[in-house]
Amino acid sequence: MCFHKMGKFCSMFLSMLTDQPTAVLFAQLLDLLPDGVVCYDAVRNKAGDIVDFRLTYFNDQFRAIAPPPYQLAIGVRMIADNSGQEDILRPIVNQYALVVEQDEIAEYSFYDPNLDAHLALRVKKLSDGVLVTIRDVTEQQRQARLLNQLLDTSPACIVSYKAKRDQYDEIVDFRQISMNQKALDISGLTEAQMLSSTLLQLYPDQRAVFDQLAKAVETKQTINADVLISSFGGWYNVSVAPSGSEGAVAVYVAINAKKAATLEAERRKDELVKVLNSSITGMLMCQAVANETGEIVDFQVIFHNESALAITGYTAEQVTSLKLSALDPTGATGGMHEGYLHVLATGEPLQIEYYFEPNQRWLEISVVRFTSEQVIVSFLDISALKETQLREQDQTRRFETILDGSPDGVITFESIHDVTGRLIDLRYVQCNRAAHQMAHLPDDVIGCTLLGVYSGVVSNEILTIADQVISSGQSATQEVQDTTDTIDKWYLLSVARLDDGCVVTFTDISQSKQAALAINEAAAQLQGIIDTSQTGIFLFSPVCDEAGVIVDFRFRTANRMLAEYVGQKPEGLRGELGSRWFPAYKNNGLFERYLQTYETGQSIRFDFYYQADGIDSWLDIAATRLGDDVLVTFADFTPLKRLQQRLELSVQELKRSNANLEQFAYVASHDLQEPLRKVITFGDVLQNQYADQLSESGADMVRRMQSAAQRMQTLIQDLLTYSRIANKRNAFQKVDLSQVLDEVIMDLEATIHSKKAVLHVEPLPTIHGDALQLRQLFQNLLSNALKFSKEDVQPSVTIASRLVSDQNTDQLSVPVGQKFVEVTVSDNGIGFEQTYAERIFQLFQRLHTRSNYSGTGIGLSIVQKVVENHHGIIRAEGRSGQGASFVILFPTENVY
Repeated sequence: MCFHKMGKFCSMFLSMLTDQPTAVLFAQLLDLLPDGVVCYDAVRNKAGDIVDFRLTYFNDQFRAIAPPPYQLAIGVRMIADNSGQEDILRPIVNQYALVVEQDEIAEYSFYDPNLDAHLALRVKKLSDGVLVTIRDVTEQQRQARLLNQLLDTSPACIVSYKAKRDQYDEIVDFRQISMNQKALDISGLTEAQMLSSTLLQLYPDQRAVFDQLAKAVETKQTINADVLISSFGGWYNVSVAPSGSEGAVAVYVAINAKKAATLEAERRKDELVKVLNSSITGMLMCQAVANETGEIVDFQVIFHNESALAITGYTAEQVTSLKLSALDPTGATGGMHEGYLHVLATGEPLQIEYYFEPNQRWLEISVVRFTSEQVIVSFLDISALKETQLREQDQTRRFETILDGSPDGVITFESIHDVTGRLIDLRYVQCNRAAHQMAHLPDDVIGCTLLGVYSGVVSNEILTIADQVISSGQSATQEVQDTTDTIDKWYLLSVARLDDGCVVTFTDISQSKQAALAINEAAAQLQGIIDTSQTGIFLFSPVCDEAGVIVDFRFRTANRMLAEYVGQKPEGLRGELGSRWFPAYKNNGLFERYLQTYETGQSIRFDFYYQADGIDSWLDIAATRLGDDVLVTFADFTPLKRLQQRLELSVQELKRSNANLEQFAYVASHDLQEPLRKVITFGDVLQNQYADQLSESGADMVRRMQSAAQRMQTLIQDLLTYSRIANKRNAFQKVDLSQVLDEVIMDLEATIHSKKAVLHVEPLPTIHGDALQLRQLFQNLLSNALKFSKEDVQPSVTIASRLVSDQNTDQLSVPVGQKFVEVTVSDNGIGFEQTYAERIFQLFQRLHTRSNYSGTGIGLSIVQKVVENHHGIIRAEGRSGQGASFVILFPTENVY
């Protein structure tokens, strides 16, 4: 039975025996074994720690292996009863204690100097002690030493291991059975330390070595691998070969330098691949593919990075399996294949923007020669950039179109500084069409300097403003005048910083500036006119209390006329309260009038007698709301009011006088008619009863007396009629002028018949008036037309009417916008000179002698008075020998 199996056998049976006879029998059997067998119980201190072991059993072989100086008796303690041997026995006691505490089988060997022997031990926990099987392996160790002497000369570390299994027969660790000196040197341990511990106990970091050992034991195959062993200080090539059923031999060869170089190369390769894969630039290494004749007909991708896949949209398998002609079918027709060939042939790099049709992207491609048969193709997806460029180009074109369509001049400048950083000039970068036209710039102005192209006041001002704007970053706006012998222009400049330059926008404001100057001049003139106006003018702004109630007004402006009332200049009133200079206006009703205008927005005009604050004046006041203010104008008509008052007194006196005169005229006319009738009556008696008694001259005197009396009677009657028309008016009523004219024609029928006159009468309107007066008007006009007819011409009279306005009333002075009904009485009689057109309406005025035409000269005066009583206007038109026309205008408000 082998040592390993015997140990397991003894342990198993010894743990199972409980009765004494069987134990004795089993002990006799154990004495026959070639290995020493011994049992120990643990000796613990008060704390429970194992401090020693007490011998409880040993067989004969153990007695032969362990002679004196060791005490061999049941109950002997290993350390306490073997004085002087603690250095040798203490490691053994500790190993036994470890087996008890961990309940694990331990196998190891050690050299005992007292016995001068190498012992191999297998230790298993037995109750609270251990069962130990011991074999003398001194001869084996001698042979091993010989081998080790050979192995120790090897530069490699060589270690022999034996598998350690758990209860499930799984390999859980390896015991180090033997090792060469190189292994001891690298581990820094003694052989005893190495032999008494397992691999993972000593080197937990050597899990990779453990895996190799286990695989070699289980598969019975040699395993080789490069392993980083930190505890040995670097990389080792570990070659493990199986040895026996449970053993393995590992050869460790240090490869730090080689591995370092390999790792460095791999690291650099990995870093390069990482860099290439992290790059947004796609990269391909392409191998030229030739046909049978050696002509390069295609390229094969032999390397690619991740960006190449992302940009092209192909998978890694597609890129490496397909040729370029398949990956880019349009490359041949698009010139890319010829480009690759040119790079291979000449070594000249190729750089091009290329539209990659398969996934419709713009690529910026760079091709360089790597070897005589390989090229490196790097490409960047510039689709977004290309779209941006296209958009920018489109926006630039649009912007330039907009700029060229703008009426404002726009110029972009870049700064020019001296060595001290001071701005000394500007350089033209861009300018639109309006800038060329307004500033008269040459076509090749781009790149030129401001002062070199456009010197003068304007360019210096632009430079000054640009310096401030570029330094501060704050935009600026300023009006600039450009004045030369032939130019007088105003420009509005706006300057904004752009990078290290500026953008200047300018507008020709000459017209608006001239208009503004004209407005200012006109405003000054207007202020002068206002100040010299005889009308008072001021602008009132409301003043409110804390509750928002208007309690006063403040002068915003005032003219000289108002200021003179309080002995001030206009400037002295501006901004002051109205109640300061005119305290009484708050209580005499003026404040309420102005407040009413402000609150209602309705304009008012009224007369006001201001008798306070040292003022005694009659004022014609007009108040109008103007925005948030009240505009007040007033005219002082105190002298007119005084005159009016005097005139009113005079009118009253005249009315009394007229009444007296009217009474006198009536009485006088009445009293004159009675003696006149008697004269006429007595004259008729003389002519009728005493004619035969009178001489011819007497009869002639009587006839003259009668004629004079008749004329006197007619004159008195006409005077009475004129007096009644002038002073006595009946209530107006509806009067049909056509009916009135018909009645007058009937009264004059005999005269018309005798004259064989022709009347042309058109329809006349109905007006509001006095029928009796209107009858006298038409009777006088028609009588005159018949009376002043030509002897050899049939009289013709036309009466017509029409509606007219102030625009077509000939030379009559009428109110603007007024409408009238025009009535015209025209004849073809003897007429008159136009110079007498006003004279014929005066009382007692005659243009012909009484012997030619009868009359008193009062008829047309009566006509004019009737027209005036009806608020109308009359005008006479005549030409000597061609007839006359009388034009009468009645206001339409009197017409139905």
